[in-house]
Amino acid sequence: MAALIVLILGLTYIPPKLVDGILSYKTLVLGICLAIGGVALIIFFVWWELRHPFAMLPRGILTCKKIVLSLIASLFNFAMMTATLFQMPFVYQTLRCYSPTESGFINLVTPVAQVCASLMTAFLAKKVCSLWTKITTSIFSICLVIGLGFVIKSPLYAIILVMVFYSFSRGVYFSSNGMFMMQTATPDIRGMLGGTVQSFRETGLAIGIAIVNLSNELFIGKRWPRKPVSDPTCNSAEFIAYRNVQYDAFTNTNLVMSAMGVLSLVFAIMSGFNVHEKDLYGYPKQDDANKEENEKLLSA
Repeated sequence: MAALIVLILGLTYIPPKLVDGILSYKTLVLGICLAIGGVALIIFFVWWELRHPFAMLPRGILTCKKIVLSLIASLFNFAMMTATLFQMPFVYQTLRCYSPTESGFINLVTPVAQVCASLMTAFLAKKVCSLWTKITTSIFSICLVIGLGFVIKSPLYAIILVMVFYSFSRGVYFSSNGMFMMQTATPDIRGMLGGTVQSFRETGLAIGIAIVNLSNELFIGKRWPRKPVSDPTCNSAEFIAYRNVQYDAFTNTNLVMSAMGVLSLVFAIMSGFNVHEKDLYGYPKQDDANKEENEKLLSA
């Protein structure tokens, strides 16, 4: 927790600050040092957990390659989700001038789509290997989050349509990844693994929000290095100019956050197949002579 706080503080201090209409970079070095220190503390925590006889986490979690890679993939998955979860209420209320009630109602498409995603995941889990599900939904999500950045100026129905498919694909990914980890884990660590998954989820969301803020601040600082909008009326010329800059910042940030999706995809691929899915579509074919040896490798 301390390492995460230090890392997020670092990402918060990196963007330049507007002081008397001039961009100040005085906190840049502090931000970089804090971010590096946060990463170093996380590495130290993992190293300590692997060697201490009374570690907080079961050794079976940290030593299982498939689980560790899947946890990291989950972290980047939720970091990517902040591209919409964190930004869209701001877009609806501040830039499009919807009321908080209207904004909340529009944002309901996200949880509804993810509930539908859980039903689809339950169906796919009986038919297809989770790896192919994660690969497909990751590629789909990366394309959609980039596309959302370019349709953000479009009519509301276009934005909602992209949001529905994006939230649905992310929900399928998370559910498939979670089932993969639970199938891989031995019974004695499944309870602790559930808590670990939740910790990585919240960590991913926190890091994602920090990266979204960092990206926006760096972009806005270059394009709008002035005082806050003096006339926030939705139809004023100054507000329209500010809104266009914010739209461009949204597009730029979504391109940055698509990198989180790429990392999530990479770690999902590295986690490989699950031996418990050997009878499902997409599981690699193997000769009987090497079947037992391959199953041992896949379950390692």
